[in-house]
Amino acid sequence: WDIQVASFSHKENARTYAKKLQQKGFSDIVLRTKGEITRVVIKNIPANKVAIIEKKLKENGYSDFLVKKSSQK
Repeated sequence: WDIQVASFSHKENARTYAKKLQQKGFSDIVLRTKGEITRVVIKNIPANKVAIIEKKLKENGYSDFLVKKSSQK
C-alpha cells in the first residue's frame, strides 16, 4: 500500500514537506512528479501496517491523505 500525504505544484515545497515527515519518523518517502504536480508518498506499506501508519499520521497532525493499493510491478 501507498499513502499520498500531500501534493504540490512546486517540487521544492514537496521536498521540504518530505523532510518534515522524515523528521517525525516516517520512512520510505518518495516524490512522484507527473506534469506540474509533485506528490509526497509513503510507499510500500504492508497491509498489516496501514492502520498503524494512518494513526501515526493523524497523531502528527496529518489528516488529509489518500491510501492507495501499491502499483508495484
